[in-house]
Amino acid sequence: EYVDGFAEPFDAVILDLTDPLGPSRRLYTLEAYRRIGDIVGDDGILVTHAESPYIYQREFLTIHRTLSEVYRIVRPYGAWIPSLGPYWMFITASNVHDPKAIKPEEIGRRLRERGIETQYYGAELHGAVFTLPKNILEALEKGDVGLSTDERPLERLL
Repeated sequence: EYVDGFAEPFDAVILDLTDPLGPSRRLYTLEAYRRIGDIVGDDGILVTHAESPYIYQREFLTIHRTLSEVYRIVRPYGAWIPSLGPYWMFITASNVHDPKAIKPEEIGRRLRERGIETQYYGAELHGAVFTLPKNILEALEKGDVGLSTDERPLERLL
């Protein structure tokens, strides 16, 4: 319901959602991603967390597959998140922007030009986060998961 009130498109939408349990399962559906796609606009980008591929692989793959039905460019990337424990996945989705295609040199230039200093992310790390472990690439290629829909929403298995 929250996104229904917006008429102007957003440049970016960052989804930091609760886990896909109970009522929040509907935030991970094809219908929800399509509605968010309406407010992102043609030139925008969506970013979301996508669970741990080692603990919740089915959930990660389902989120990836469902986003792939809405956006042309869907790029998973990973990071170690100490407070969460394992390797964690995130996904960018867009019809235009491919962050994986941006060279580290360009990232460095943009950060310097804008006077941005970071503690974690930087030019060197940019390319590395999109380099996924072989087992994750194989699972993505196999892609033997269904879509998350309003009728059959993703639910994290505990």
